Amino acid sequence: MVKMSVNKVFLQLLFCVTCICQLVLLVSAKRNQVLYCGACQALVDEVQYAIDSEDPTKMIDFGFRIDPKGGAKRKNVKYAGSETHMMELLDEVCDNMNDYAENMSQESNARRYVRYKDRMMEYLDIKNLNLDKGVQKSLELACANIIEEHEEEILRLYREKEENIADQLCREVGEYCTTKIKNDEL
Repeated sequence: MVKMSVNKVFLQLLFCVTCICQLVLLVSAKRNQVLYCGACQALVDEVQYAIDSEDPTKMIDFGFRIDPKGGAKRKNVKYAGSETHMMELLDEVCDNMNDYAENMSQESNARRYVRYKDRMMEYLDIKNLNLDKGVQKSLELACANIIEEHEEEILRLYREKEENIADQLCREVGEYCTTKIKNDEL
């Protein structure tokens, strides 16, 4: 009887230690401000590129209403940047973090995340890149966390066609970046 309770206590203790370790890892990942700032900026850049690349003449039906005579009225809206388009983009945008790498500035020893492949899948000539898959996986996880935590705000910023979405999302809403982000930094 005593032997069984000792094993049970040991398993409970092991479970608690494992949970605490996972919590510490999760909290430390959230606190990596440079990683989250870079992931947030990459997220905005990828979404904006996808919207800008979409056919501007493509339209989608946005529901319909019944008029007083019983006829259906349909409303067409531009697909690019629509809520439907945004939901599709947010579902897949974090996969693009595999095209980013960590870049260390030799002058300031500052870390940032840059796209090392252009949109045509050609490699860009950037020095001091860390192409570690772990870095890309961390960016992808940070991107997914940002979307999970701020999906409504992201949709609102694009729906209202806000100016400088990167600065608003990454610095003001998410508080991932500490300095103002200019549109040309992306």
